Amino acid sequence: MSVRTLETKHEGLTVFDTVTGELLYHKKPKAVKMGTFDKYVGVDTKYPQDCVTKDSLIECLSVMDGYINDKPYLTSHNLLDALNQDLLTPLQLKLITHVVLNLTGWNIYIGTVKDLCSCGTTEANISRLIKSLDPNVLKVNHRNKPFRGDIVIEVNPTYGWKGDVRYREMKIASWYGSSYSAD
Repeated sequence: MSVRTLETKHEGLTVFDTVTGELLYHKKPKAVKMGTFDKYVGVDTKYPQDCVTKDSLIECLSVMDGYINDKPYLTSHNLLDALNQDLLTPLQLKLITHVVLNLTGWNIYIGTVKDLCSCGTTEANISRLIKSLDPNVLKVNHRNKPFRGDIVIEVNPTYGWKGDVRYREMKIASWYGSSYSAD
């Protein structure tokens, strides 16, 4: 018996006998999750950059992104390369890792300044730490909205992402401008 395996993105995994043509095993690929597209972003929901609460951001992104409730993806090799090249300090790395692991959706973190201090710094120093990472790694979109101490941070999408990776490429291009190429 001569067994051959064939795997494609659309057909899945197939194992068959090349002599007899008998199908030994077939596993269909996972179905791609899709957003509901039942609302218009900007009309029925806010734009992602205008959201200041977790609920509004999740409502907005779930219209387009079926993977918004998955775990965040941390690109640790990019962070470790930056640390090894002395582009980041260990405290900056802790902050970025904390933010990425607690992303609300896509590359947007919505939380409190007090929560950010759990990475090993004080509330008095957190502003300075965030400012040292602005604009290449972190961007503060909103501060003290809707309540004092709330903060909305956008993370460089090459360091972390939560949601469908097809949207990640678009965000990377907008972060770096149109000159960026993922290839």
